Amino acid sequence: MGEYININSWLLILMTSDRNPLKLILDTDPGGDDIFALFWIQSLVKQGFAELLAITTAEGNVPAKYTFNAACQILELGDLEDVPVGRGVDVPHKRFNDASHIH
Repeated sequence: MGEYININSWLLILMTSDRNPLKLILDTDPGGDDIFALFWIQSLVKQGFAELLAITTAEGNVPAKYTFNAACQILELGDLEDVPVGRGVDVPHKRFNDASHIH
């Protein structure tokens, strides 16, 4: 199984060690806050601190097709289009607080 660590501990490890880049799989529903996190992770990848293996997207407050598209667009902006993105399953009976204006 993967290792789960506190974000502050992770940053300390990244900045103070000669470890190999941490391998990440990000599970997200990219809207406003998750998009900023994805930009931050991309900056860590570009600096050699992390390796983004894949992204999985899930429904949040919009359907999965919007979160998938958002993740793909953010990766394209960061020139990381080669990172695979998995699209979550749409749940037809779920009611959303529509936030498509930020996705």
